[in-house]
Amino acid sequence: MKIKNEITKPKDERMAKLQRQVDLALSMKAPSVETTFSATYELIEIALNKGLSQKEVIALVNETYDLKLHSASFRTLLKNERDVRLAGGSSATCPTCGHSLTPCASPDSKTLATENTTEISPKEVA
Repeated sequence: MKIKNEITKPKDERMAKLQRQVDLALSMKAPSVETTFSATYELIEIALNKGLSQKEVIALVNETYDLKLHSASFRTLLKNERDVRLAGGSSATCPTCGHSLTPCASPDSKTLATENTTEISPKEVA
């Protein structure tokens, strides 16, 4: 019978070391654009509802988070986030009062969203 002279660390110590290394690697990794967009979604909706243009909002997000969003990717992220929140039953809410925010109509949409979430066509407004 052979006796091994190797000294092995207990499994728990190796797991703890791996956990620390994974945590360190994750903490150094920049958040994804999707994660950042999701976190800032409510402020984006507020800005759009208050009348800021999509171009202005994109510029603010890019400047603040050091991103390089373009209008096409912004629209895609906005649509995806709205769809996810609609499917999950949680819409954007005002951080101050908790009031549900109605998403603004997208620039390519033919309808406008009003405060009570009904949609009217531009012909009916005129």
